[in-house]
Amino acid sequence: MNWRSFSSRSSWPVRARAALALASLFLVVGGCGSGGVTTTQAQFFLQAIGPAGGVAQAGPVNLVFPPGALLQDTSIAILPELNPFAIQAPPFDPCVYTYLGPIHCCGPIGLSLAVSGVLRVSYDEALIPPGSSESDLVLLIWDNVNLVMVPKTGPSVTQNTLLNFFEDTAYDELGHVAIGVRTCPQGLILVQNNPGLLAGSKPAVAQGPQGSAPQLYIVDPLEVAAPALVDTSFLPFSSFLASPSGDRVLLLASSQAIQGSALYTLSLPAGGSPVEVFAEDLDANLFLQAYDPFFGWLKGASSDEVFAVFYHPTLMSMGDPPGPLNTYELQRRDALAASSAVEMYERDAEVYYPDDLRQSGDGASAMFRWGAALSEFPQAPAALLPSGAVDVLDSPSGTPTSLAEIAPNSFGSSPRFMTISSDLYVISNGTLVERWERDGDFVGTLFDPGLPKGETLVDFALAPDDENFAMVVDVEVFLSDLQQGFSTIQTELRMGTLTDGTLDTFSFFSQQTVEELVWHPQQTGVFLDLSGFWAGFYRLLDDDGDYINEQSLPVDSMQYVDVNRSDGRILVLVGSLQRSLSTA
Repeated sequence: MNWRSFSSRSSWPVRARAALALASLFLVVGGCGSGGVTTTQAQFFLQAIGPAGGVAQAGPVNLVFPPGALLQDTSIAILPELNPFAIQAPPFDPCVYTYLGPIHCCGPIGLSLAVSGVLRVSYDEALIPPGSSESDLVLLIWDNVNLVMVPKTGPSVTQNTLLNFFEDTAYDELGHVAIGVRTCPQGLILVQNNPGLLAGSKPAVAQGPQGSAPQLYIVDPLEVAAPALVDTSFLPFSSFLASPSGDRVLLLASSQAIQGSALYTLSLPAGGSPVEVFAEDLDANLFLQAYDPFFGWLKGASSDEVFAVFYHPTLMSMGDPPGPLNTYELQRRDALAASSAVEMYERDAEVYYPDDLRQSGDGASAMFRWGAALSEFPQAPAALLPSGAVDVLDSPSGTPTSLAEIAPNSFGSSPRFMTISSDLYVISNGTLVERWERDGDFVGTLFDPGLPKGETLVDFALAPDDENFAMVVDVEVFLSDLQQGFSTIQTELRMGTLTDGTLDTFSFFSQQTVEELVWHPQQTGVFLDLSGFWAGFYRLLDDDGDYINEQSLPVDSMQYVDVNRSDGRILVLVGSLQRSLSTA
């Protein structure tokens, strides 16, 4: 598309402007590649819009120019575009993108707006292919540098599933626009213990006859091929995490043979010789924190980098001068080759213990949540005890920023990173969700569900688009009007969007303890672990929120499940009891 901007003068005679508009219309149509198509005038827009602003609308596209967006009178056009431009997925995104319905050209192509406009593109639900839903749709915009269409994400982009449109309130460069369908690979990686072994949770070590070990199988429901056995070299591993690229797996091994715990990586799917990346050093009093999430793969940096948290106590003898305090240390290193570890972060271990560790979606930041070591203050009044802290640091290096002011939360939900930015959100007083900048500045209320008295917000998680949400609410329910004062608590899962609020509710009819709530990387749904009672995958299927579809996982608890944040594969550790596989 080579059409570029041209100006029109509002002082021209009406007939001249009309003639120019008509001639330009045919010129623009040909340039956008839609020549030879018979269409109605309602599908086209061509009009001069000036610095005062205006609205351009044709077909499913509505574009609002605020005052100051255009510096001079400019001929703005919207018309159908038939060129099948390539769609480029974001980096590390394994999904495939296709068009839903038509492409439209908004021109002049590449024209930057001095003030961002508002773009709204409608879509037809009837065009959604079988197996997909509205949650799989994305807004596609033109990349004028690479000459491709790209998915547009960010807090400025919202989807209205009731009126069937996407809206971008920060649209700043004209170009082609369309609605796309995102199709993402899904599958399972199944880890099954040898007969006679007892499967434990991730922190536990599988017990069994000497020399035996769990086995790792790759299972892909999208293919007919039988499960592939990965050569784990008989490592006695008890926990596992796939790399963001999906071509390697990180295994935690613990045994007397290696005198403690160590982390190894193996290639997928072949396996091969394990590479030791971290190991405890008992002589140096360096102890690996051998439980998820205190080891894993770094996101945003090289997919071959891993991290681990160590506890380093300082042993002192009588008469020794005062030395450094006991510390927790965060280290990183290359997962493919022998190299020394790099210390990223260190924290005093006298008062706090690590309670949670999360990375931002772009991998640029990491967040530690610390609990107070109450054993250090056995006689202190509760009001004087440390309430915990939150530290945020640049990954893979940087000076931490303390966010202690957002840490206190009596309802147990850790702060979480927003996917698109490095801001965090956290439940406040069990009633609403607040947003904080990573440097500790309060932004404001992210979402207020408007809970009435008797309802408590227990957990809240945003989808990767920072718009769809899932929240767990405890609801006080009176059993009978004849039994005044006699009530019970029921746990509910509610799903919806920040724009439209709750769209549907799924009740468990009794109070449950939430162990984990995490979204599928491609936001197709949310995984919920109710502390051994149930582990399921939930998706809001109907566009208007009629119902939440629930699908059980092949395990009783998410302690046996990991979600590969790159391609949505699920990692499952199970015992000798046979379980049927299911896929999200």
